[in-house]
Amino acid sequence: VSGLVYAALILLAVGSTALPATLALLTNQVDEKGAANGAADTCRTLASMLGFPLGSQVFALGLRRGVPGLVFFAGSAVVLMAYVSLQSAVAFHAHHDRSA
Repeated sequence: VSGLVYAALILLAVGSTALPATLALLTNQVDEKGAANGAADTCRTLASMLGFPLGSQVFALGLRRGVPGLVFFAGSAVVLMAYVSLQSAVAFHAHHDRSA
């Protein structure tokens, strides 16, 4: 087994701690912890239901068009949109917290 497989396993192991840490930060910010966990679980389920089929279709499209890395560009675009959305939400709430 190549060293690349071991490197990927290490990255996956470290990355798997992101969801519990994010949920811990989320539930510390709200009073209704069950509702926050339920909303986060619903988002994760929807992402799994939509992400895997869409990702495989984008990968197949990239192979047909001769751009095998298209799925990575699409994933980067989704992450960029999530980042912009987060920044917008933070700015919106910071503005309304100051004016209240």
